[in-house]
Amino acid sequence: MALHVNLGKGVMLGQIKEPAFSKPIMRLRPPETVVVPIFDFGAGSMLPVPRVGESIAKNAILAKSKNGAAWVISPVSGRLSRIERVAHPVIGNVLCAFINIRDNIPALEVKGHNPSSMTSAGVIQAARNACIFDESDGLPLFYKLQKAKRDRIMLTVADGIDDSPCVSSSLKIISEYGVDCADGLGFILKALDGGKAVLAAYDPGDLDMDSVLNTFGFVEVIRVAGGYPAWPRFEQEHCREPYLRVGVQALRALSLAVRTGQPQTETVITVSGDCIQNPCNVVVPTGTTIRYILEEVGLKKPLKYVILGDTMRGILCDNLDVPVFPGIRAITAVSELDHLPERLCINCGRCVSVCPHNLFPSLAVSMYENGENFDPSLYGGDRCDACGACAAVCPAGINVTEIVLGEKGFGY
Repeated sequence: MALHVNLGKGVMLGQIKEPAFSKPIMRLRPPETVVVPIFDFGAGSMLPVPRVGESIAKNAILAKSKNGAAWVISPVSGRLSRIERVAHPVIGNVLCAFINIRDNIPALEVKGHNPSSMTSAGVIQAARNACIFDESDGLPLFYKLQKAKRDRIMLTVADGIDDSPCVSSSLKIISEYGVDCADGLGFILKALDGGKAVLAAYDPGDLDMDSVLNTFGFVEVIRVAGGYPAWPRFEQEHCREPYLRVGVQALRALSLAVRTGQPQTETVITVSGDCIQNPCNVVVPTGTTIRYILEEVGLKKPLKYVILGDTMRGILCDNLDVPVFPGIRAITAVSELDHLPERLCINCGRCVSVCPHNLFPSLAVSMYENGENFDPSLYGGDRCDACGACAAVCPAGINVTEIVLGEKGFGY
């Protein structure tokens, strides 16, 4: 994959969105078993509702906190076979429910609301009841809405940027479900008692973006092009006031939650890489394992690396039997990673030139190599968003991002 530098604006990588974007979203056949993470998000320990061996219907409560403030919805109907902790590369050691899918168990019936009579509190409660998680940051949507309303945020940004060269799940959601996304954005404004909304979308330059973005209705669209990461550039140029950022999958989920009562039980993921037979965007139930997704999409060459995300800023995954959930927007399967042998820093300054936040990664590398211990805030590490641009351009092959974040034996 070709790489060159767009100084001061990020890393320019060859676009590989098109192979997956050009195909309709593929609905995979259901797996035999899903592995559903039981999150708590500070609400206390989550307690399973059904006992092991009992049946549970899709849309029913699978687990809830002791104080009843948080719960997890079952994405499928089936039998709860076991509950155990799973070491997940993204969320750590998390309790998971293993559900064997059964087609003969009907889904729990849900009911929608009258949109015209929805209040601000009603929209927020609908997001909470539907257990919607925003794929842009993995946080519960109702929590973000509560905080934004409390802070009187008046600008909402629908995030359709897909800020990576191989990911196209957001653009594909806009292309196929833009009307639903715009509808969800309208409910966001109702929850916040008004304000302005815009759609931020990445324009890779080789797609017919007019036909994609026309599905989003009459919302103002701001196209972002150029190097990665693109979000900081958009933020600097267009966000002159505090704002709420919401992923387009969460917007569509909110529209469905209000109009039909449907909870968020699925997620759309871009599957690509040189090992993939059929690069595409797939929709799967929460809890579907990475192994199952790769087997269903098909491999065309021996698999060596699986990355949750993409080769620029993703996380290597050694265990393919871990589940996906909103927040995992891509699976990249590759036969090799083009890493240079790591050497000492040559002080070329490339990492400083490409940093979207104008940090000094080379200073962190220098302190690391000298064995010094300092607070990351001394070199701006507390503002690093882990975009990976510095590591991508380093001619010495240094994983600069890990050092800046303090994840490579760099104590403080």
